[in-house]
Amino acid sequence: MTLRRTKELSLGGVGLSLAVDERHVQRVRTSRLYQLLRRRNGVHQERGRNGHAPTVAGAPAPGAASAPLLSPEARQAAERVGALNWYHVIDLPHGIQTPGRIDLRPEIDQYGLPRDMRGMRALDVATFDGFLAFEMERRGAEVIATDLARGSQADWPARMRAYLPPEHDVTLGAGFRLAKELLGSSVERREVSVYDLSPETVGTFDFVLISDLLQHLRDPARALEAAFRVVRSDGCLVLAEVYEPALEPFRRPFLELRENIRYTWSMPSTAALSRMLNVAGFVSVEEIARPDLSHSGDLSAPKIVLRARPSADARAAPSPALKRRLAIGGLEIRAGIRRRRGSAGVRPSQRATDAAAAKPPATAWPESPQPRTTQERVNAIDWYHVMDLPGVVTPGKTDHRREVHRYGLPERMDGLRALDVATFDGFWAFEMERRGADVLAADLAWMSQLDWPERVRGWLMPNPDYRFGTGFALAKELLGSRVEKREISVYDLAPESVGTFDVVFISDLLQHLRDPQAALESVYTVLRPGGHLILGEPYDADFDLVEGRAIREFVAYADYTWWTSSRAALALMLRVAGFKPIEEVGRLAQFGVRHTTPKVIFRAFRP
Repeated sequence: MTLRRTKELSLGGVGLSLAVDERHVQRVRTSRLYQLLRRRNGVHQERGRNGHAPTVAGAPAPGAASAPLLSPEARQAAERVGALNWYHVIDLPHGIQTPGRIDLRPEIDQYGLPRDMRGMRALDVATFDGFLAFEMERRGAEVIATDLARGSQADWPARMRAYLPPEHDVTLGAGFRLAKELLGSSVERREVSVYDLSPETVGTFDFVLISDLLQHLRDPARALEAAFRVVRSDGCLVLAEVYEPALEPFRRPFLELRENIRYTWSMPSTAALSRMLNVAGFVSVEEIARPDLSHSGDLSAPKIVLRARPSADARAAPSPALKRRLAIGGLEIRAGIRRRRGSAGVRPSQRATDAAAAKPPATAWPESPQPRTTQERVNAIDWYHVMDLPGVVTPGKTDHRREVHRYGLPERMDGLRALDVATFDGFWAFEMERRGADVLAADLAWMSQLDWPERVRGWLMPNPDYRFGTGFALAKELLGSRVEKREISVYDLAPESVGTFDVVFISDLLQHLRDPQAALESVYTVLRPGGHLILGEPYDADFDLVEGRAIREFVAYADYTWWTSSRAALALMLRVAGFKPIEEVGRLAQFGVRHTTPKVIFRAFRP
């Protein structure tokens, strides 16, 4: 796409956004309309980005030196710039421009940055070369910029880390340090992952800015929860992210998963970005603009800029509602009526989830007198699985008994070591033991260890001290089983903690995990070469209608569920974790107390 320059202007209550092809810039600058609008907005002097004069005609190509035009000092600076691999296009002194792949200059006026940021403390997350950090400093803010120390710390799939070429493990920040030096900047760069943001690591801020980051993260929801912790109660977060236009017609919080080629884990819909902000704790979320991300090679990607506030009572800011877009030659004009929106103007879809509206009173799990008979002992437990025990059937919520044969378990498992992940009452662990396997069952110990969203962790749990495993212990006793149960999270599975296995079984788990990809990567490590995973997971059959796309819906946090996936998304997650080949064993309807759920069964092998 042709590179454009953008200018935001105002005429009364009408906001104008003018985007002009670079080749038409000079013609537009000299036009009477442009001069009239500039005078109307009090613009009397052109300034380049970062507060420096614009590059003069005949200046050197980005990062290169031109001996007749540059002083010795400028020539040396240009040579230093040209020696680095730049991500951002940044205007530096002496008319030097960095040869970056990403040019944020045409869209910066659509980011909702206050023109005067004096007295504000600002954070630029994943700063890279620091374009946005230096821009906020130019506007008067005290700025902290965070990023990783080395390329190997990025969210690579675990199986790829051993094969990373040397260029992916470089020390980061060389461009930032040189730009800071040449600009005479005071921005402080700290080597902190977005996941580790907290008041203890970076402090708190009036303004937090995240741009073009979430698509590169395996766990974008956790990143936004971390960002929420460092936004002051009267502050705001601006999120500027690319999105997938093909998902927009559905108007649902969809993410399309990718193979993580070119560092991309997923592409969200705009509804997904808003929903993740809400779940992270941001009550007020408003759309500011939809610019295009300019990339080298005339490439571009659609972006959305969202302003999110922790409180509905935080101060409102004017936001343009862009309704019309008109292109005349190289000039593009977008116009809309500006209005002020406070908490009363936030659309229902932008409000926090119903669960956050009021804090329900805590309820205790019922206690009963010491039971005497087997039936009384069974009835005293809140069962998840329906199980046939000697002389009694447990009153569970989920009944797998009619569908065991459809999961692809070997009829005879003698000599095999098997792992049942998230065993709960142990139905599948005891079934594999019955077939002859040596079985280890793994699960959490306490309800408080579940993957709760941070903002509801303190009050949503009916009883954080509720201990899992009472059903398993009684069933093991009554069955005379030798299955060992280990209290461990799926994220912590490793050969050092549980050993290795010929068969790993997982049923109805991934939907309840905030980071299911990390769980599959952990499972991969405990499978022996040639071993296989049996994965039974609910899916949404409607997503199969979106052909060729691996769709997940961010539904957090209803009935302990984070995600609803398509079959294609589950298969892709297995591939990214390293499994191959991957076979679909079958599909079935899982019977529960309240409803029947479609479910898909995969068999996935470790090479």
